[in-house]
Amino acid sequence: MTIRKAGRMKQTPPTSRQDSLAAVRIGIDTVFEKLDHKQLKETMDYALNLARSSETLVTTTAERDYSRQKWIFRHQVEWHRKLTLSLACLIFFLIGAPLGAIIRKGGLGTPVVISTLFFIFYYIISLAGEKYARAGILPVWLGMWGSTILLMPLGIFLTLKTT
Repeated sequence: MTIRKAGRMKQTPPTSRQDSLAAVRIGIDTVFEKLDHKQLKETMDYALNLARSSETLVTTTAERDYSRQKWIFRHQVEWHRKLTLSLACLIFFLIGAPLGAIIRKGGLGTPVVISTLFFIFYYIISLAGEKYARAGILPVWLGMWGSTILLMPLGIFLTLKTT
């Protein structure tokens, strides 16, 4: 759409999306037919370089975002660890004290062995949850609080059973 004004042609902006698409729509075959072999090769090389550049940009951006996400997971894991370790002390007290009162025969050995088994169970679940949280497989709160969620009911049950 052009308007003639004072001897010069002036482009007016397209009025709709259809007009703008019609103005841009050019047949690629007709453009390539007008180019000689050297210009065609240069055009293809330029397009290939642009595509490679775009691919590199996308790959680099994806790697940067992944690295930032891992960094965020790492910080969230450490924040949750401070809370879960303090609560783990309370949970092990809720498990250990009733075990010492319930298992009286055998002296000190049997309650220590059973408490050690509970600790190993807690430690394995805690490490697996932390690994999955850092990798982004599990939500960070679930990965870090999973072992606490599993052992807290046992500690409460043993404490209630003892009283």
